[in-house]
Amino acid sequence: MRKVVLILLAVCLMAGMATAQTEIGFNGIGGYLGYAIPEGDVSNTLAFGARADLGTIINPNIRFAADLMYWSTGEDLGAFEWSWSQFYITALALYDFGDASASIIPYAGGGLGFVFSSWDTKWTGSDTMFKPGVQAGTSTYSDNGLAIHLLGGVRKAFGDNLMGFAEASYILGGFDTLVIRAGAVYSMK
Repeated sequence: MRKVVLILLAVCLMAGMATAQTEIGFNGIGGYLGYAIPEGDVSNTLAFGARADLGTIINPNIRFAADLMYWSTGEDLGAFEWSWSQFYITALALYDFGDASASIIPYAGGGLGFVFSSWDTKWTGSDTMFKPGVQAGTSTYSDNGLAIHLLGGVRKAFGDNLMGFAEASYILGGFDTLVIRAGAVYSMK
């Protein structure tokens, strides 16, 4: 009996997927500007990126997107300078809470991606306050790893082919970072 139920469930799922409205593909491209607030003693900074609309599957309220984002910050303390940057490549799944014909559509989602981090320091040696007796030099460190993105926001249509969005996302990976951003995606359908 258990096998029969599992087979029926699998058949129903496949039939639902076959009849579902699926629009997977490269449907649109856009960009955004944001404000990154990293955890720790790293200064807040501007972030910018690009987003691709990759369509819907099974349910028109479930959307897929690809996201690229970059931010960089640093400080000049006289004889000592440092800079930190992070670059993200992320696959996102987003769920719209509401009808596609609504004027403003709230959504929530998440994603998994890669974060590439870089840290550069420069010591001129002209100031003995930080490192007495240490010679001038530079050092560079880089790392990469997985990043988990959690986000929520709203989107609004501006004409037939332009969709604007404003969202907040929290990224776990590299420096855990809160990013508040706004942008637009141009539909190529």
